[in-house]
Amino acid sequence: MKGQLGNEAEEFLNALDRPSPTSIRLHHLKGRSSFELHEKVKWCDTGYYLETRPLFYLDPHWHAGAYYVQEASSMILDDVIRQLNLDDQPRIWLDVCASPGGKTGILAKHLGPGDVLVANEVVGQRRTILRENLTRAGFLNTFISGEPAASFTEPFADILLIDAPTSYKSVIIGTSGKFPTAQVVISYTFKSQFDLAFFTYNFPHTLFGGRFIGIGRIFLP
Repeated sequence: MKGQLGNEAEEFLNALDRPSPTSIRLHHLKGRSSFELHEKVKWCDTGYYLETRPLFYLDPHWHAGAYYVQEASSMILDDVIRQLNLDDQPRIWLDVCASPGGKTGILAKHLGPGDVLVANEVVGQRRTILRENLTRAGFLNTFISGEPAASFTEPFADILLIDAPTSYKSVIIGTSGKFPTAQVVISYTFKSQFDLAFFTYNFPHTLFGGRFIGIGRIFLP
């Protein structure tokens, strides 16, 4: 472990013994919180750590969608989108595996006035949670669908996000062969080589086919 992490090894091992920090992301338009915001998340300008984990369901600001409870590591997507340097051209955004809606909220933050965001979730029970969170937030120009990923075969989206619910996570940015003008942002996980092969030869084969840049987001020893 020390050979892999070098000078950061001690800090990493100490972090494993500490409780997981609680963090929230304020709504970009109506952000408010009843709690003291302890420290800002470095890679998200609306993300904050809390000193303790409160009972969020007792807070009216949570029910009003003024903030979203989210792991700070997931907020890295905000910085990734910022680095795309998007212009004012209208775009269609597609979040393929959208539930529970945390990353969908980050995409919604970056929507332009002429943009449309499609939040897709194929699992019905998870789609219910997604709808509740997006309704609470009140994002504009955002629609919910329940299609299998294989249904998206026609080139309609300019920016795609995939966060498949598995174990090792990374963020990828690239262009698409089938969607030559699309920016592609993928958060992916693989539990085994079988999962990796299935993902590689199915969904990306039908949708993508270009260059990708992988950015590690969660480290698993």
